[in-house]
Amino acid sequence: LAPPGQVERVSPTKWEVAALFAEDALDITPALKLVTGLRYESFKLDRKNFGPDGSFQASSSFKRTWHPINGRVGAIYQATPDISPYIQYSTGQDPVGSNILLVNAGENFDLSRSSQVEVGVKASFDNKRGNVTMAVYSIKRKNVLMQTSPDTVVSADQKSKGIELAADYKPTRSWQINGNVAYTDARYGMFFYNGSDVSGNRPANIPKWTANVSSNVSGVGGLPLDLGAGVRYVADRYGDNANMLTLNKYTLLDLHGTYAISSALRVTGRMNNALNKAYAQWADVNYPTQVQLGSPVSYEISISAKF
Repeated sequence: LAPPGQVERVSPTKWEVAALFAEDALDITPALKLVTGLRYESFKLDRKNFGPDGSFQASSSFKRTWHPINGRVGAIYQATPDISPYIQYSTGQDPVGSNILLVNAGENFDLSRSSQVEVGVKASFDNKRGNVTMAVYSIKRKNVLMQTSPDTVVSADQKSKGIELAADYKPTRSWQINGNVAYTDARYGMFFYNGSDVSGNRPANIPKWTANVSSNVSGVGGLPLDLGAGVRYVADRYGDNANMLTLNKYTLLDLHGTYAISSALRVTGRMNNALNKAYAQWADVNYPTQVQLGSPVSYEISISAKF
């Protein structure tokens, strides 16, 4: 929005996207499978800028066309009936995203390029009552558009590496437990923000640790009633690119229940942030004195029907 007393600049932006992709899975041996994919895309962008008085601004308006080609290749090995290690490599080129509303013709806004390597293992246990997946990964992204003022963007590089662990288990036929935990080490590459060198800093709003655990029990009390709870944890994050402002960690409790009135009609109630935890959810680096607070305790009721 324009500052008080000023008229907004109108900048209609039109995207035209077309894509063609192919995938293949090849059994090298009965236990080894090779998976490949290829994707061709066409992005056509038409951006027109109009001044506060409605006049067309030809110098900052532009048209651009991109034709990115990306692929992925991976292999999965059935080591045992219950254990399958895998490895994959993929590339990507992303549209410039929401920040396209800020760029002008003279600014560098090529597609963001990324590559990812991931190695992991999937396994089941206890007669397939439980499953677990563990993966380590490394991601590199180049030419990511970063906002440096209300109407200015620059490109920056980012890289991250981490490990993820996810599991689910059914102790009984009516009780299920799910959980996951992730560690992420994200850093900027070469990046100058408003004249300051923030290369190597952690990007804003990115926690190193996140974790979730949930449980659900069906048929409570012999009724068509499901009850469950979930806990969400987010570690400390930075609220600025200089890594001087810290958003404190938080843990939230969510509750839910579903009652099946019939085989075709179900009523679900949810209580989010049941302990009414006050927490900072997000920060905009261009407004260092402001943060976005997370939702307080809230209640939801929904009805689903099949017909």
